[in-house]
Amino acid sequence: MTYNNENIFAKIIKGEADCVKILENDYILSFMDVMPQTPGHTLVIPKYGTENIFDLPEEYFIHLMDANKKYLRL
Repeated sequence: MTYNNENIFAKIIKGEADCVKILENDYILSFMDVMPQTPGHTLVIPKYGTENIFDLPEEYFIHLMDANKKYLRL
């Protein structure tokens, strides 16, 4: 299986699909889930196309984990 750069998350990153942005930098994008499971349900995704989180370059992984850590405190 190969990464599909036309998936909904890739489209959100490219600005081809709408989202309510919370945080964005060169490495990650955080936005509100369109079908939240709880109030404030937020998604944090890397701006790097990969099928597997373990295939992320280290700098993307670090930014992804740092953003998740901040949101866990809220």
